[in-house]
Amino acid sequence: MTLTAEQLAVRQTGLGASEIAAVAGLDPHRTPLDIWMLKRGLADPFPGNEFTRWGDRLEAVIAGAYAEARGVLLDTRDTLRHAGEPWMLATPDRVVLDSAGTEERLVQVKNRGLRQADRWGEPGTDQVPDEVAAQCHWEMAVTGLALCDVAVLIGGNDFRIYTLRRDAEIEAALTGIGRRFWFDHVAAGVRPDPVAADGAALARLFPTHDDLFLPATPEHVTLATQLLDVRNRIAALEADREALEAHLKAAIGEHAGLELPNGRITWKATRSTRTTDWKAVAEDLRPFIEADMVGATDTVIARHTTTKRGARRFLVSVKEAE
Repeated sequence: MTLTAEQLAVRQTGLGASEIAAVAGLDPHRTPLDIWMLKRGLADPFPGNEFTRWGDRLEAVIAGAYAEARGVLLDTRDTLRHAGEPWMLATPDRVVLDSAGTEERLVQVKNRGLRQADRWGEPGTDQVPDEVAAQCHWEMAVTGLALCDVAVLIGGNDFRIYTLRRDAEIEAALTGIGRRFWFDHVAAGVRPDPVAADGAALARLFPTHDDLFLPATPEHVTLATQLLDVRNRIAALEADREALEAHLKAAIGEHAGLELPNGRITWKATRSTRTTDWKAVAEDLRPFIEADMVGATDTVIARHTTTKRGARRFLVSVKEAE
């Protein structure tokens, strides 16, 4: 679901259902630092891509398939706020209404590629990916509804429905994680500890630097020592890998590969490709163009030349122990 400008503004006042999974470390694409930067105004909302745009186009289609399969009436809701925890927000894709117009259950609408199929269990169960489950439990906590169905279209033609029930234990765990994150980090302005996937987020947060070198604390020294140890072990493993590959390549020789009891090893050539050095082509054409239009080449080059800000490189330089 693409949010409106008004909904995005409301989202800055709390944690939404699609964000709690990242805060809890359950989202494969976002981290707590990503959410913290977003809430602190240090990052722009995700603008969307072709996949999410198709998801928006298909949302009504998938919701319609769900309504037809279940024989129910669906409605939409704006961003909702928890009655007792105003920082807890949810924007349900759809809600099911009974014959009296009372909200019966929530519906999450998902569009997923075929490569995601193995992350989903048997239809009719609650076996959905962790980040989807977290979203459903958060929305049930905010709305007070006891059921949340997930209507998902996988690979463009595999329609499934899953059902999750409200769980007090899961709800309490997510609420506790969200509360600590909101008050200890977002409201307090304290950056959460980084995780392995935060390299890109840190580069966006700190794109430039001054010339100051900070004195390392004992904790920093310990981290640097651990990093060097890991790098040395990786280098040793890489050397072992290359040696093992060399032995196997020598055994294969001029053949296609080796048959193993449980598989095979191949050493085959990739398909030949043709590439054009367009820079060299342009340089060769320069004399012919300049003969008729003096300075035209430089003008065209200048028009298509941009300056790209240099990226920060992370280097560790230490003296070898004597």
